[in-house]
Amino acid sequence: MPNLTLEPPNVRVEPASSLDRLIALQVPFLAHRDLEWAQVKRTRFFAYQRFQYVYPSLVLDLAQRLMVKPPVQHGDQRLLDFKLGIEPIPLTRRAHSDRFGNAIIKLEIGRINDWTAFEVMFSTVRDSSFNHAVVQLEEANLLTQFTRLTKADKRLKEISEQLKSASSTPLELAQRISDFVSGAMQYRSNLTSVSTTASEALEIGAGLCQDYAHIALALSRAAGLPARYVSGHMLGEGGSHAWLEIIVPDEDGALRAIGFDPTNARQPNLGYVTVAVGRDYSDVPPTSGRFTGERAGRLEFEKHSGLIEVEMTDGTVLRAMEPHA
Repeated sequence: MPNLTLEPPNVRVEPASSLDRLIALQVPFLAHRDLEWAQVKRTRFFAYQRFQYVYPSLVLDLAQRLMVKPPVQHGDQRLLDFKLGIEPIPLTRRAHSDRFGNAIIKLEIGRINDWTAFEVMFSTVRDSSFNHAVVQLEEANLLTQFTRLTKADKRLKEISEQLKSASSTPLELAQRISDFVSGAMQYRSNLTSVSTTASEALEIGAGLCQDYAHIALALSRAAGLPARYVSGHMLGEGGSHAWLEIIVPDEDGALRAIGFDPTNARQPNLGYVTVAVGRDYSDVPPTSGRFTGERAGRLEFEKHSGLIEVEMTDGTVLRAMEPHA
């Protein structure tokens, strides 16, 4: 796998390759469910994703926006390799960073007869000896502001006040918020969408990971805690996963982003990979776009991801076994 970083403004794009897909799908992974995560020091993660849009009729002037590249550095996470393949090859491609440092890749394809595909391969390493991500005051102030998806209604404000009054530190409050959301929600599909607000999801009492994150964001911001939405990957998830980072001061006064995953009632371990952060889901959709055509396309998604190496605190290194010929 080539060592590409795809830093703005230079964007290297290659044709989507059946050989790359074949190689990626044969990458072996470690069994992660029995790992003693408290004893894990470092992990190396590999992911292959294929987004394919199938169109029932001719498509012209496709403008596509991708947020699929993990940051070069995010707290204890480092990007090792990144490769993007596209078919058909776009007429133009540009990359830039948004206000949160996310890599946004924009592509334009003039004509598509029946389908287009975007293939992503990357590997990252996380090391517990590195510190949590640091957030600057300007960004923290932005993350205290409500959005359409995270606006706190009367019920959310009352819950936030109760949790705040029972907490003695910002970190304790953050944990109470995550625990509340975990207990108040049930994980169920087909009840909400990415446009469902936090108050709507809490009223339903069930939803997906983005709903858990939006409710926790609303409660955090109502309590005066800066918090941001995180889009990324979690071991065992077939698609992407969402959680949040709540911004709290450390003993030196630096603002640290501490992860919480209310969907799974835990703090993210070294099996999580951050791709993008924002105020809510609307800041970080993996793929979005527009085109001229008669009917919308159908999205087909494929993912193959997991751990290829783990180092334990006692120095033991576990590596995935190559498949036998």
